[in-house]
Amino acid sequence: MGIKIQLDTPTEIHSKIKRIQLEREEKGEKVSLRDLYYELLRKGLEELEKKNPAE
Repeated sequence: MGIKIQLDTPTEIHSKIKRIQLEREEKGEKVSLRDLYYELLRKGLEELEKKNPAE
């Protein structure tokens, strides 16, 4: 089990993420909003680590 945080996501960002979820569901993929947020957080972290590798 992970650590729980409450994230106050700006409406503009949440709307874009929700749109991604709906587009995926239209293509037949079952993805929860929670899982999509986690996926995006992981991808963002990976990109940040690529740009700023630990020394």
